[in-house]
Amino acid sequence: MLFFVCRAIKGKKPALFAPLIPLGLVGAYQYDMAYGTLIQRMKGSAENIIENESNLLELPQGLPTFELIEKARKAQRKFFVDK
Repeated sequence: MLFFVCRAIKGKKPALFAPLIPLGLVGAYQYDMAYGTLIQRMKGSAENIIENESNLLELPQGLPTFELIEKARKAQRKFFVDK
C-alpha cells in the first residue's frame, strides 16, 4: 500500500490511489474478523456491564413512581400555561 501512495505522490497520478479503497476495505474486514464481529464485541461488552458493573445502570435517584411523573408533568404544564 505504501508503494501506491509513494508512486501517486511522486508521479502525481491520482489513479494510483484507486487500489487503496478496496485494499482498505479488505483490511477492515480482516480486522473485524480477527477480533470478532462488531455485534459479538458489543454483546460481550453489554454482558460484562450487566454482570460486573450493574451500578452504572442504576438511576441516580432510583426508579420514578407514577406520582412523581404526574407531579413533574403537571408542574411543566403549569409553567407553559402561565407564560
